[in-house]
This record gives sequence, structure tokens and C-alpha cells, in this order.
Amino acid sequence: MMFLHSIYRYLRVKFNTLLIRILFRNKQPKKKYFLAVCAIFKNEGKFFTEWLNYYLLAGVDHFYLYNNFSDDNYQELLKPYIDKGLVTLIDWPIPFGQLQAYQDCVQNFSAEANWIGFLDLDEFVVPYETKDIKRWLARYNKFPCVSCYWKMFGSGGIMKENTSRPITEQFFVCGDFMSYKSFLNTKFVGWLSKKNKSPHFFRFKFFGRVCAEDPLYYSGLSKKPHHIHAQINHYYCKSYEYFYNKKIKNGAVDKKQKQSMALFFNVENLADHADYRICKYLVELKIFNLDEFCAERAGES
Repeated sequence: MMFLHSIYRYLRVKFNTLLIRILFRNKQPKKKYFLAVCAIFKNEGKFFTEWLNYYLLAGVDHFYLYNNFSDDNYQELLKPYIDKGLVTLIDWPIPFGQLQAYQDCVQNFSAEANWIGFLDLDEFVVPYETKDIKRWLARYNKFPCVSCYWKMFGSGGIMKENTSRPITEQFFVCGDFMSYKSFLNTKFVGWLSKKNKSPHFFRFKFFGRVCAEDPLYYSGLSKKPHHIHAQINHYYCKSYEYFYNKKIKNGAVDKKQKQSMALFFNVENLADHADYRICKYLVELKIFNLDEFCAERAGES
């Protein structure tokens, strides 16, 4: 029965893909930003600078960040980015408010950006053939959304991360592809279904769930994706100490993510190979200067 369901899902996705290619124009309307990222956070201050700088290097134009009960120094860390017009900060005092924050972003900011990626602060998108996420997305301008598959990265035996080094330089051991996050093409906001109940994907009227990359894997007919052009490095566990303090003691922004150490060791067990794709950003990330970056970007516009 599961196999038949996978066949049905695959055929529906292929049919929808064909319709989308026939019916919709490739041209994007001109908006303030081509690519923005939406994220909700709680006490992620020590990772903000690396995460923001990484995505600026990878082509993101703007960030919509939802503060969910943080009591660390996030305002101090975000101020330079806010002052330069790179970050819109929204206070979001709603318990377990991730999905509602995403919905708020779609409702209030979709008119500003052609694409909005809905990501966490431990997720780093790595395009394969380029360093620019916008170039990867540009091939899918006809599609309502693009799902980017992620790999779960384990601790690699690190008990406590080195705060003087990037997270992306410390953790390389991961498992195979497991799940995904989505980028929304905002010209299809009017097509969004009211049945959207997941932070991972979008449903659309008539089309349902749409997959632009590797429908065989998406539908469950393949154990691994083979025809993809980007991945997400998901540094969910980081070190043993981080996982215990953040996930066990303090909780997460999603009430479904009630954690136990069993999850940590399950990720450790599945993390059986190294992935170094993200290394192409490391030198630029280490020498990144926000003022110089903004001046250079202003000169290009």
C-alpha cells in the first residue's frame, strides 16, 4: 500500500510539474528583494553573526527575524545589520510560535521579496554549482516553491564547540538526506492552501505539495536524492554540551520537538560520513567585514 501511495504521489508531482512548466511564465516581478530568509529564534545569539554573514555571502538580500522570548544579547548583535537595512526584527512572544511566525511573514512581507526561504539558525543552504543561492533558485522561477533537502550533522565526538571558530568549520560528519525546508515563490501566495500546517513545506490550491527537485526521492520511490543542485547542512546537535543545554534544558520553539538524549545518540549513529561542500565559503566567512560588504553591494546596485 505504501508503494502504491508513493507511485501516486510521484505521478501527481510529475503531472503538476508539467502543468506548471506549460502554464506559468518564467519572469519574476520586480520587488525590493529577490531573496529573503525568515527565521524564528530563541537565545541563538552566539550563532547569529556566522549565520547572517554566511547567508549574505550566499546571496540573501534581507532577513525577517522573529524573536521568541530571547533573553541573551541578540539586540546588540543584530543592531549593525538592522542599521544597514539587512534585518527586520519582529518581537514574537507566542509560545511554540514557529508556524505562526512563518504565516505572519508570508502575510506581511511577501510583497517585498520574490523568494522567501524559511529556515532555522542551525540550517545552512549550500548550492552545488555556485556560491549564490539566487542562481540556484532562478532555474525554478516558474515553480510555487522549491524544497531543499537537508543532511543532519552530528557532533563528530566534540563535547563542547570552540566558540572562536565557525560552526561550519567544526562539524563535518553527517548522515544521509532526511528531510527538507522550502523556499516560497511569493508570486504564488494567492495559491496557498489554508491546509498549511508544517514549517517544512507548503500546500497550494489545486497543485497540493510541489516538488521542483528530484520527485523520485520526494515521493519515497528513491532512498537518496540524485538530481538536486543544493542541500541544507543541518547542525542540529552541534556538541554534546550544546544539545543538552539548548534542547533538553531550555526547549525549542516548536512544541513537537520535545527532546531526549536518545535523539542525540540516534543522530550520532546515523552520521557515518563527512561532507565538506560548505568549505568553499570558509575563507570568505572568516575575513568577512560587514561595512566592506555593504559598500561593495551598494556599488553593484
